[in-house]
Amino acid sequence: MKNIYVVLSLIIFIFLSFYSLYAIANIIKALYRVYIKEYDELERKVVFDSLIITALVIIGVHLIQFILGLTMPYSQFEPIISAGSHSVFLFTNDSIAHIESVFFDFIILSLTYTVMRYKYGLINIKQVLKPMVIICIISTLSSMSLLF
Repeated sequence: MKNIYVVLSLIIFIFLSFYSLYAIANIIKALYRVYIKEYDELERKVVFDSLIITALVIIGVHLIQFILGLTMPYSQFEPIISAGSHSVFLFTNDSIAHIESVFFDFIILSLTYTVMRYKYGLINIKQVLKPMVIICIISTLSSMSLLF
């Protein structure tokens, strides 16, 4: 049973690592298009609304981790999202998984941006799911190659 947990955790964190790279490229492309005024008003509104919603989500997540860190002893609480380590995604048998906060921020921003674009009809469901399915397949294959 523990091996299944390790495999699933590995798949999830490899997926998040690949998705964070996709998210960084996606956000840089969107911000560049806003900067050069290639987007119309609706697309700009989606970008700015995504930035606002992402800021609120990130503040909420970090506030929850802060409160948990204050109320629980250090030996019982290890933050999942933290900054300043030498490893982006760390998974060992002794500790829980860790996500670098800058990559978490990009993931949340990209997911929010994608949902907002879908909400306003700028993309369809195939355009939402296609990158995620491709990244999921790549992460599953790469995690299986690490295990065997």
